[in-house]
Amino acid sequence: MTMKDILINRGFTEKQASRLAEELSNIDERLKDALDKWLKDGTETEYMAESISIIGLKQQYEMTYPAALLSIDWVLKDPDNAVKCIKKGLR
Repeated sequence: MTMKDILINRGFTEKQASRLAEELSNIDERLKDALDKWLKDGTETEYMAESISIIGLKQQYEMTYPAALLSIDWVLKDPDNAVKCIKKGLR
């Protein structure tokens, strides 16, 4: 089953799943295990970068796990801008 198929099975629309699958396929190496576990069986692994955590993002901004993973990916790749935006409040 492809990543897109898994995302659709978990409630994302085909359009959302296509975009998410593309973005998630370029995720930082440090997050690949967390993504793989979630894709395999839905296990949500905690990860923290620059004192921002996946669970915290999910709770504070009511994000899905893939969205929180991509936000942490952004923090890892562009910490200055990402942290500033997240702390100001994502929209």
